Amino acid sequence: MKNQFILYGLFSLLILTLGCKNGANPSEGMEEANTTKSQRVASEEKEESKSSWRENVKRLEQKKPLSKKEFTAWLPSSILNLKQDRLMINAHEDLATLNLNFVDGDTYFKINIIDGAGLRGAKMSAPAYKIASQNLDQETSTGYLKTVQKNEFIAKERYTKLTEEYNIQFFYNNRFFTTIRSNLDREQVWDNIMDLNFENLGK
Repeated sequence: MKNQFILYGLFSLLILTLGCKNGANPSEGMEEANTTKSQRVASEEKEESKSSWRENVKRLEQKKPLSKKEFTAWLPSSILNLKQDRLMINAHEDLATLNLNFVDGDTYFKINIIDGAGLRGAKMSAPAYKIASQNLDQETSTGYLKTVQKNEFIAKERYTKLTEEYNIQFFYNNRFFTTIRSNLDREQVWDNIMDLNFENLGK
């Protein structure tokens, strides 16, 4: 009789062990399913972004870059009390760029624009396409790098404490890859960006 009880106990233990191995945990299954779904969605969004980027590059390749006259017509007359120090416009059949500096002593506001139109322009501005899709938020002892949105501008903003410089990049209208560098205070930098009338660029 004693042996029968022992055998019965061993048999029950074996059944429980097999049940634990083979039985599915509902919560673990749901977590795995959610993880798989999230990975699939992220992958689809990445592919969609790549497709949109390629389509935009093709669209820009077919456009004609701004002429020197068109860039000149857009130029701001002044930035606060800063004086225009340097102007360089390169206008070619497949690429147009603008470099414009305003300075007053050690204070500066610098504008660099690459027109994404044309074969070379589309290639040079291609890296800017991902700016709007990034979500940066990095802060260190030397400054920060983050994604910001000001009205219609989605930008990558970098601040360097040592030089007190703001470096702001955005891809206006999915065409104009713009970099602003300035050691004005942040509010002044963004106020001046808003006053540049980007909506008139290329019209």
